[in-house]
Amino acid sequence: MRWFLGLLLVVALVAGALYGVGQFLLPNSLALTRTVTIGRPRAAVFAMSNDLRIAKEWSPLYAQDPDADYAFGGDGPGAGQSMRWASNNREVGNGRMSIVNSVENQSIEAILELSNRAALNSHMEFRPGNGTTGVSWSMSAECGAGGINVPCRYMNLIMRPMIERQMDSGLQRLKTLAEQLP
Repeated sequence: MRWFLGLLLVVALVAGALYGVGQFLLPNSLALTRTVTIGRPRAAVFAMSNDLRIAKEWSPLYAQDPDADYAFGGDGPGAGQSMRWASNNREVGNGRMSIVNSVENQSIEAILELSNRAALNSHMEFRPGNGTTGVSWSMSAECGAGGINVPCRYMNLIMRPMIERQMDSGLQRLKTLAEQLP
């Protein structure tokens, strides 16, 4: 019986330490930015990003499961357009992306909802160069208040490298597809 109480005490101390670290040392938000330079004019790169029917092709999720089911809504490219997907691939899952703001050849803001697991804010900026376009893609998320806050902070820590890899993959696919255009 004493060994059980000792084990229970150790588990309680470890859980308390993990909670304390999560609550006081881990950030409440996730913010990532990745960039790429594409050898195409800004209007062409913007058009490939502003229309979700085209953006699907360079999406890192599409690369993981091209056989996923996609459905599109809205009146064409830009703000108001949405895309839903459903996949049997556990890493892709189900989700929705909605463009909430689009400034012609300058920026796109979207909300990315991954099943019931997370909601991410996406922001893309397009900067003109000498025959090139600099693309800056940012993703951010904020942990909610309440009991989910500490587990969310740990998930942000765990998910960060995976999201960075997916963003890099998506930007490289965008670069490859855009530079293949005539």
